[in-house]
Amino acid sequence: YVATVSDTAAADAADAAAAAAAAADAPPPPRLDLHSASLEGSAALSGGRRARLDVSRLRHRWRLFPGQVVAVVGACPAGHTLTASALLPSAPPPRAPAAASMAGGKGGDAEGMRVVVASGPFTAPGDIAFEALDAILALAAGAGERPPSSSPSPSPPSSSSSRPADAVILVGPFVDERHPSVSSGSLGVSFDELFEREVVARIAAWSLAFGGEKRRRRAPPPVVLLPSPRDVAAGSLTSAFPARALVLPAGTPENIVSLPNPATFRVGGLVFGATGHDVLRDLSASQAAGGLGDGSGGAGIGGGESASPASSTPAPAAAAAALPGVAPKDRMAGLAGALLEQGCFYPLYPPARGTMLDARLALGGSESSAPPGSSSSSSSWSPPVLPAYPGLSMPFSPDVLLLPSDLAPFARVATAEAPPALRVDGSGELVLSPSSSASASGLAPPPPPQPGVKAVAVNPGRAVTAGGGGGTAAVVILGTRKKGETNNGDADDAVSRCRVDIVRL
Repeated sequence: YVATVSDTAAADAADAAAAAAAAADAPPPPRLDLHSASLEGSAALSGGRRARLDVSRLRHRWRLFPGQVVAVVGACPAGHTLTASALLPSAPPPRAPAAASMAGGKGGDAEGMRVVVASGPFTAPGDIAFEALDAILALAAGAGERPPSSSPSPSPPSSSSSRPADAVILVGPFVDERHPSVSSGSLGVSFDELFEREVVARIAAWSLAFGGEKRRRRAPPPVVLLPSPRDVAAGSLTSAFPARALVLPAGTPENIVSLPNPATFRVGGLVFGATGHDVLRDLSASQAAGGLGDGSGGAGIGGGESASPASSTPAPAAAAAALPGVAPKDRMAGLAGALLEQGCFYPLYPPARGTMLDARLALGGSESSAPPGSSSSSSSWSPPVLPAYPGLSMPFSPDVLLLPSDLAPFARVATAEAPPALRVDGSGELVLSPSSSASASGLAPPPPPQPGVKAVAVNPGRAVTAGGGGGTAAVVILGTRKKGETNNGDADDAVSRCRVDIVRL
């Protein structure tokens, strides 16, 4: 049974709760109430009918949140309650096709790559000096780098060097609606002027100085800009989610690229998926978790992989015992893995209170691959958006998933397991693989299962913390391949060679 998890009680009380509190000041939504959780079928297959979901008999670790698309193995004898014996993972998006390196300069997959990632705000509450942005650009230039506060890595291929970055990814807010000068209207300039003068012009001047230094003898790296729902500049409605790209002024250098929020793009040998919305906070506040198994599907970087419930957790039914778990032990890895599994940058529905979800843009497909306001592509930077405007969907499974959040900075290996191949044998039992008697009984073997995917999930933290102090950024380093190793297009190869340093600014 494949359906969408919903919270009936929360849906019925949504209007009353919205009228009781302002969206911006309201507390986070309550977690999924398992006493009122239900499955809602699709309009095409079941006319949207619902059945109560009972998860009390699940023997593996599980996580559920409103809007989650799940496949459930269970029984519904009374016709109104489905008692689940196992929850199956969804099929993750396919991996992106292999492509030649597109990173600026001599970086790229063959020699290793260094990408600096940061998320706004970039100004302290008491000024609009953008000192944090200066610190990030200095970090990208290879100057003034401080020791990392943490260096999680599956297998550290190289140390965090001080060489210049091959790309810079900046996620808003650039002109933050919560900044006191913005909210009080005491800036003295328009929001767009502040963005052009203090952000775009600053990056352009840095790019010019970067290429002008004789010791480098290379073009400036691409700088990718993604808006945040808290942005109030650049001529587009960015408070809605998803959002169109920021509009860059005429004459912006070609290495500065503006992308929508969210976006999937390629830098050198890595495919990045990035969003400016704090989806981790919303998911963390809404999900419910439980189960007795030890879980599987992605431990923290450096923490190793946990055992599969199939080998460590007994189950009353043989079919359920061999089903993979859907919830890793690590909380952050589980939240990021939910995005991979659902193939969506915001799988929560209804959205959290205060989230201005634009349902029209969420469907995608109506926007051009070239974001409005972005500059033309240079010879070293190919069009970064892989398909047509995808909305909230992930067209491909990224190698690196950038999830800026107010939660503590982290780097984890997130895993989306492949759904098992299921079929019904001659006795009507659900089995996972063809038995030895399959050919004798005339049953066709199931199709080969789609492989699972892994991604390095990174929360770089905020460049300026809520109290105005120094924040953090992330340095993503793709290590070089071993001698004689070839590029087989395997995304797990990139994950195993990827290192992330959380650096204090």
